[in-house]
Amino acid sequence: MNEAIDKDDFSDLSLVGFDTPLDARVDEHQLHHNDLVLAATDGLFDNVRVDEIEKLTEKFMHAINRSSRETSVKKPTNMVDNSKMALETDLFGGLAYSVAAQAVANYIQDDLRSPFAERAKLAGYNYAGGKPDDVTVMLAWVRDSARLEAEQKASKLAPKL
Repeated sequence: MNEAIDKDDFSDLSLVGFDTPLDARVDEHQLHHNDLVLAATDGLFDNVRVDEIEKLTEKFMHAINRSSRETSVKKPTNMVDNSKMALETDLFGGLAYSVAAQAVANYIQDDLRSPFAERAKLAGYNYAGGKPDDVTVMLAWVRDSARLEAEQKASKLAPKL
């Protein structure tokens, strides 16, 4: 079965206008501590502008950073802070959910000037609204464990200084 999939050139799907795995965009980037990586299906990018995604991301990352500062101040320095990690994980999951939910909210609107509608207009088509599509969002938060350990040690020293 996998061999058949590996050899498939998807030409039958391409002929009728469907996106195929061959249409996927592949890039390489140098990643650093605290970078966010978003990978998603076209259902996201056809319905949500990059600046909308950036605004949602900034809002959630601000909340994550604020909650990190508040939890590290309230906790005694000799306690392992599992609750901080759990809170960050919950907020980060909320970000992924919110980005996907924004795509769904946008694709049901008839009067939206979606990224898909704008590209359709450039191609000579009259299309308004979002584009109903599947939406998959994957987020990764790049964390340097050595740097995190150093930041934790520094935060434990801060109250003493």
